[in-house]
Amino acid sequence: MVKKMQASELKTDKGTYMLYANPGVGKTYALGYLPGKTLVLDIDGSSSTLANHPNVQNIEIWKLDSSDMWDEWINTVADLVTNKETYEKQFDNICVDNLSELFKAQLEDLGKKGKNNGVPSRGDYQREDFMNLRSLRALNNIDCRIILTAWETTDTYTEPNGQFFTRSMPEIRTKILNNFLGLCDVVGRLVTKVDEDGEVKRGLILQPTQNIYAKNRLDERKGCSVEEFVLDRSDEDV
Repeated sequence: MVKKMQASELKTDKGTYMLYANPGVGKTYALGYLPGKTLVLDIDGSSSTLANHPNVQNIEIWKLDSSDMWDEWINTVADLVTNKETYEKQFDNICVDNLSELFKAQLEDLGKKGKNNGVPSRGDYQREDFMNLRSLRALNNIDCRIILTAWETTDTYTEPNGQFFTRSMPEIRTKILNNFLGLCDVVGRLVTKVDEDGEVKRGLILQPTQNIYAKNRLDERKGCSVEEFVLDRSDEDV
């Protein structure tokens, strides 16, 4: 059923966010700074970095079984969607950490269960693409912030005039990359910088360039610290 509303009624306190970077840069730790209560769906086993986070009391972790990731993921999403009213009361944020490993583990699982000597078939790739897009759309119907993490990869893009650029982007299957990013309100590339005192500072690039996949359709920020990746706008009237 079509839901009708005035533009003035739209809220920006919830949304879908993508955070990507190379392994070890601090994606998982950054999830600890999200405002409110956070559920982390641990796909790659990196949740141990949250053990000493200053906001550890606000974080619940579900560790998914990587040896049975196809069914494990389907059942987890089904539980969240079926019981969304319960989870909406418990959590402000639902985090998938991380998509790159989720896709790899699913394909490995499908190959193991198939008839191609453990190698995924072409049909397995298509099943995975469609199922994961359906999963994200389903998660987006839960009244929580959805935060996705992914590893970083690069490719080379050539313009019609022959000029080429190396682009940084989330490590997601090329065929569905734009679909996934299109369903996100904010896409940020996590980067680090060492200051004059030798301390590592982490921030996010939210402004797209020819070299970086990024976007921000919730506000005017072009970059931010990891602590401010997601702003608490629950009290705003816009």
